[in-house]
Amino acid sequence: MRRTKAETAESRRQILEQAARLFRQHGPERVSVADVMAAAGMTHGGFYKHFASKEALFAAAIEAAFTERLGHLAQLSWREPAAGVRDYLDHYLTRGHVESFGRGCPIAGLATDAARTSPEAQGAMSEGASSLLDQFTTALADDAAAIRALTSAIGAIVLARAVQDDALKLRILDVAAKQSRAELAPSA
Repeated sequence: MRRTKAETAESRRQILEQAARLFRQHGPERVSVADVMAAAGMTHGGFYKHFASKEALFAAAIEAAFTERLGHLAQLSWREPAAGVRDYLDHYLTRGHVESFGRGCPIAGLATDAARTSPEAQGAMSEGASSLLDQFTTALADDAAAIRALTSAIGAIVLARAVQDDALKLRILDVAAKQSRAELAPSA
């Protein structure tokens, strides 16, 4: 039975959603195509109707993860962009984000993996990171402040994920959040 374009698009969306989650959760080396297809409720055989390779899937999953994160930022920023960035960072710099690998930031979760894989994955990471930085820069009207805010937040998440000591993990997040709030506070 032939599928409609809408059904095919929905299948692709489901595959990408699950791939983005699984790759962020476990890393691309620990996730197989079969794992992704099973999580999407499909058979492995249908994969190649959507993607030429696992590398192509990884690049597309990075794009999907950025689309999700950029959508979140856009929702927060639609009225007052700088306040949206502050709200985004307040949500970003939390223990919940540290513990939610599968739904977290694609930069914090996949940047080093993307840098070590295909040019397509590297391109997807570069494009997504640039788009996120562009949104920060537009919202804050200050390129340097945008770079500082984004790199500080990403670094805090990566470092908090690396330490086992819960008190230190929370201290890292607290210091980064306070720094972010201080730097991005509205001018009086």
